Amino acid sequence: QYRSSMKFATNIAQNLFADRSNEAALVGTKGYMTVNGRIALRHLKVGPADAELALWAKNLTDRKEATGALALGALGTSNNFIPARTFGVDLSIDF
Repeated sequence: QYRSSMKFATNIAQNLFADRSNEAALVGTKGYMTVNGRIALRHLKVGPADAELALWAKNLTDRKEATGALALGALGTSNNFIPARTFGVDLSIDF
């Protein structure tokens, strides 16, 4: 999954001017790629039911890129980041 570079303002009242003259004041992130994966075994017989067992992972490279920021004045600054690497197992049963 690829996300292109983007600019965002730490102050939600600040936008990019039409002539882009304030672009340097905006914070941004470079483009980045995240790698996700899923592998599954389907049509597993569990008694009279049909099952699927899947292993999955998101953000395999564990990228740590900002996706947004918000300045809260004297309270500080808040940043959002892409979720960290996660793994999981799914078991689906059709009956």
